[in-house]
Amino acid sequence: MEQYRALNVAIVGGGPGCKAIMEMIFAEKLSQLRMKLIGVASIDPQAVGYLYAQEKGVFTTQDYRDLYKLKDLNIIIELTGRPEVASEIFRTKPEHVRLMDHVAARLFWDIFQTEEEMMEERSRVEEVLRQSEEKYKTLVDSSLSGIFIHQDGKYVFVNDRFAEMHGFQTEELFGKDPLALIHPDEREGLKEVAAKRLKGEVVPQRYVVRRLRKDGKTVWCEMMATVIEYEGRPAVMGNMTDISEHKRTEDALRKSEDKYGTLVEHSLTGIYIDQGGKIVFANNKFAEIYGYSRDELIGMDPRKLVHPEDRPLTNDIRTKRLKGEEAPSEYEARGLKKSGEAVWIARRNTAMEYEGELAILGNIADITERKQAEERLRDSEARLRTILNSVHAGIIVIDPETRTIVDVNPVAAQMVGAPKEEIVGKVCHKYVCPAEEGHCPIADLGQTVDNAERVLLTASGKSIAILKTVTSVTLGGRHHLLESFLDITELKRAQERLRDSQERYRIVLEASPDPVVVYDMEGQCTYLNPAFTRVFGWTQEELLGKKVGYVPEQNWPETQMMIDKVLAGESFSGIESRRYTKAGEILDVSISAAIYVSREAVPIGSVHVLRDITDQKRVEEALQKAHDELEQRVEERTAKLARTTEQLKQELTERKRAEEALRVAHKALAKKAADLEAVNEELSEYTYVVSHDLGAPLRAIHNYADFLREDLEDTLGGEQKTYLDNIDHAVHQGEELVEDLLELSRVGKGSGPTEGIDMGPFLEKLVVHLDLSRDVDVVIGDEWPTIEAEPTLLRQIFQNLIGNAVKFNSSAPKRVEMGWLPVNQQHCEIFVRDNGIGIEPRHHEQIFQVFQRLHTRAEYEGTGLGLAIVKKATGKLHGSVRVESKPGEGSTFFVTLPKTHEEG
Repeated sequence: MEQYRALNVAIVGGGPGCKAIMEMIFAEKLSQLRMKLIGVASIDPQAVGYLYAQEKGVFTTQDYRDLYKLKDLNIIIELTGRPEVASEIFRTKPEHVRLMDHVAARLFWDIFQTEEEMMEERSRVEEVLRQSEEKYKTLVDSSLSGIFIHQDGKYVFVNDRFAEMHGFQTEELFGKDPLALIHPDEREGLKEVAAKRLKGEVVPQRYVVRRLRKDGKTVWCEMMATVIEYEGRPAVMGNMTDISEHKRTEDALRKSEDKYGTLVEHSLTGIYIDQGGKIVFANNKFAEIYGYSRDELIGMDPRKLVHPEDRPLTNDIRTKRLKGEEAPSEYEARGLKKSGEAVWIARRNTAMEYEGELAILGNIADITERKQAEERLRDSEARLRTILNSVHAGIIVIDPETRTIVDVNPVAAQMVGAPKEEIVGKVCHKYVCPAEEGHCPIADLGQTVDNAERVLLTASGKSIAILKTVTSVTLGGRHHLLESFLDITELKRAQERLRDSQERYRIVLEASPDPVVVYDMEGQCTYLNPAFTRVFGWTQEELLGKKVGYVPEQNWPETQMMIDKVLAGESFSGIESRRYTKAGEILDVSISAAIYVSREAVPIGSVHVLRDITDQKRVEEALQKAHDELEQRVEERTAKLARTTEQLKQELTERKRAEEALRVAHKALAKKAADLEAVNEELSEYTYVVSHDLGAPLRAIHNYADFLREDLEDTLGGEQKTYLDNIDHAVHQGEELVEDLLELSRVGKGSGPTEGIDMGPFLEKLVVHLDLSRDVDVVIGDEWPTIEAEPTLLRQIFQNLIGNAVKFNSSAPKRVEMGWLPVNQQHCEIFVRDNGIGIEPRHHEQIFQVFQRLHTRAEYEGTGLGLAIVKKATGKLHGSVRVESKPGEGSTFFVTLPKTHEEG
């Protein structure tokens, strides 16, 4: 049989078991497996095994990981009995080192003990044989057997060993019936055999029989008998060996085999033997893991149980192991169940001799759940780190025992104004919620904090008002406090501004000379100002929650058009119609309306401003009538030109008087138009404040949704995750809408002074700032003009045009070209051309209106305000914008601007 080199062994655990195994190894009592002890690790340097190893000059350490550095280490025997220690060793050990856990070590210990007992028994038998040889050398030579001769049913000769085996003196057995020393259960059978033997019939010469001692005890003997001639007559001579110890050893061995067979069959891991490319043994757990019966597995090629993608790996390791080459004894690979399902398997294999031939002993464990758990843990950790790094709230993790900060996210570090390395390890009171030592509201006083206002101290000593939430979490098996907080300085200022704004606009609405009425999307009245009551006669108590029925029948066409615009989410201005008063009087009115939306950017109502233009209409009618009369008179005077010059002068005087009246009427009309413009400006300011203040609750909803997702991550169902994803998406859309509304309302407000801007460098810097993706090719022309304009308005115009050129573009690569053309000495025309999807000509005017979208959000992101911002900003610069485009042929937007501010 092939001689294997000694295995280099290290032991983890320095208790009595460690010492016992070391004694076995040093004494070389295990003949079947040669081992060399090269290291011992124990956390207790006073352990008996640890001290024994030092006495023997073996390498010792208190950190088992130092064992990995030992040269040519083959096996680590783990004797601590702690699963977490075995698991950690298995995870961190070098691939070429095998691990024998404490259960396997106990199995080897039992084998050591059994072999030691058998060696002791052999030594005892050998000693008895030697003494027997010396005492009876001339009679039995080298036999330890008892020798007898019986004749005519009586013993005629016995040796001392025979007498000793039966507990008699030699003299006591002479003349004794041989059957008297046979166990009663076997007497009849042996009596019949003896009779046949004396008759010369063929009977077994060697057999095992139970015999009786003098004290009545039973001994097991192996006998061999034959017919001889003794003193001239037939007799039976035999010799026997007491095999009672052997029988006991066999029983012990059988029990040991039964015990270890039970251990194998009830093992929590699968065990199999691969010999000649076939499975020749498999335990129940092995069959259970792969979903086969044991009968189906016997004779099967084990490679059939390996996932196709992992077969090259397992085949290579198997080939190396059978050739005696270096190969990992432990590794992981996917298995294939009978159902075709893939499972992750941890394998421990070793070459062995089985029934005289080379084979592979394999030990497997199904680690699919562990793999899935590890994958979930990696995903969870990555997701947690991503959330911490991307969430817009500051987050600090605190050790409640030491009151020290163990982690912060980038937002928290930015708010504190110090790098993470300076914050971690500091006492939390240095930054968050200053309190005296021992008086922490959470860790010391047992309070809970949920959306409580606290103070954050920055690195520079500045105090910032924050809204803080504290949650208990377990990280790395230890209790921690997770503190999340938001800077509410702007929120407090915004709340104050909102209160001021609400009061200001309430005063504006209450003091407005024009009637104002607010409807929901069902057309029911939700507000009307005093001017509405003064002009139309109805009070709030009469109309709130009702539809206002004051439209004359003949004015329904334009009224229906206004309703359709509101339902479509549009605004309008200066549409003329007529309305009844409560008293039944019909008034001419000019109506302007603006929609207002919910947090989800859904229109929920509209604000209508009505201006009584009845007097204006009467003046216009009077002017028209005067004009008509004047024309008639002019015609009459022309026909009668010859009558008198005095009459002509009178007519001219009348005409001048009428023109003066017309000029006065136009002046009054211009004043009313200016008043309407002021009201519209107030509405724009109102839109800015409302849009700005909507940002804070949207951010809060975003943060709380993230907190829910983090706290309920392990319990969320698929549908619940979908709800949270929809919340995130809706909040994101709302934030985009708020930002665009703010930008729209800011256009032209708070603008700085105009300045001369070289458009070439200006556009190049803008493109760099936009940080476009690599698949966008931007071409900017040469020799640009200098324009006197306000930089912020120019940035709003071209930032939106370039962004749209990239967004609505599916070409590869995407191309954006910018250039300019002279219009006249005072104006130039700058164009932005793309190779995008293009626009139907019938939509060229529509796209510049507020909230006008030609595509759904699922197709292209956005709020529909970009081009409205462009148009408004262009108008503020006294310019204009137009588009030339066809579907599939890209678009070119032309922005016409004055070169100087005065000329514009």
